[in-house]
Amino acid sequence: MKTTPVTEADIAGSVWAVPPLSRSGDEQLCATENARLCRHIENGGVSTLLYGGNANIYAATATLFEAFVEQAPEWVADESWLIPSVGPDWGKLMDQARLLSRAKFPTAMTLPVTMPHDHEGLERAIRDFSQAAGMPVIVYVKTAGYLPPDRFEALFADGVVVAIKYAVEAEDPRRDSYLEGLLNAVPANRIVSGIGEIAAIPHLDAYAIAGFTAGAVCIAPKRSMAVLRALQAGDAAAAERLCEPIQPLENLRATHGPIPVMHEAVTQSRIADMRHILPPVSGVADDVRGRIAAAVEALLAAEREFEEPAAA
Repeated sequence: MKTTPVTEADIAGSVWAVPPLSRSGDEQLCATENARLCRHIENGGVSTLLYGGNANIYAATATLFEAFVEQAPEWVADESWLIPSVGPDWGKLMDQARLLSRAKFPTAMTLPVTMPHDHEGLERAIRDFSQAAGMPVIVYVKTAGYLPPDRFEALFADGVVVAIKYAVEAEDPRRDSYLEGLLNAVPANRIVSGIGEIAAIPHLDAYAIAGFTAGAVCIAPKRSMAVLRALQAGDAAAAERLCEPIQPLENLRATHGPIPVMHEAVTQSRIADMRHILPPVSGVADDVRGRIAAAVEALLAAEREFEEPAAA
């Protein structure tokens, strides 16, 4: 696992895969299945793995989070960058900071706060975690105005924040006033789009930000990396064509929940068995499983287009 400080090359060098998490019990992880999924992702050229929304880290008990911190570095290759998520409330942030201060992760991502908060209090929580954990953080932004651009500018200047995962769903992602404000305060190469491959197309095309996070990359990492390279080369049309086999799975996630559909999709792919899903999220309905299986089968078939031809 990468333990060196985060650089701009790290941020832009790979799609940020957001895997689900396999559990063998309420507070136990299934190391074998989680490692299998990580190897599949890495074998597709992806070197950044972010455990956040799809892993439902929001709901992790202290025992489960501690097990994750201890075990997860063993799931990935030495050069892979693995990012844990923390929070979102101040109490969890402080408890998790004490644990992470003894670990070797170069950063963690703060999950978005939805409970009552204000800008001053939110900034303090981010600063408190960073100081207690001894690391800079990535901030997950899901709502417009989450923190004003000038506060982000100060957090970056003080070395408290190293990157932003931007997942605000604007009506027109090419005309996003909040993102434009952030880009006046924060370097574009420190922001990644946070809503998957398809939403990344307008974000990277219009604003030239560094990259994107995604869930479908867990199944089709080579295709997802091709989307990133196309966007970084300024070829949005190629990226759109590459995303066509991803769209059916993303449609199901939008309709039936991004976390449970991704959890089920990885299991249906037979890449790894994700087993139990953490409450308060529940599994998908029986009648949805067949549609997920069909979308996954088509995506895996498309992914095989990127396999190296057999030697003669």
